[in-house]
Amino acid sequence: MNIISIDLGKFNSMGYFFDSETGETRTQLVKSERGYLTTVLKNNAADLVVMEACSASVWFHDLSRGLELPTLVYSTHEDAWRWRNV
Repeated sequence: MNIISIDLGKFNSMGYFFDSETGETRTQLVKSERGYLTTVLKNNAADLVVMEACSASVWFHDLSRGLELPTLVYSTHEDAWRWRNV
């Protein structure tokens, strides 16, 4: 499974790419622009897109779902996401 996790920022975001079959990971700085992020999602064959709940996650969620990608939005305020529980 190819998972793309995006840490959204106002101007730039950080993309984290994980292949669960090979264990391969990589990171990439990406522009926080619709067109650019659309290209990133299309070129990386994601099976799942994951993002943190924030003000930008609304439009990014819509973009991801518009590409028919399974998408999860999570809140880092819940206990499951606290560092000590990872």
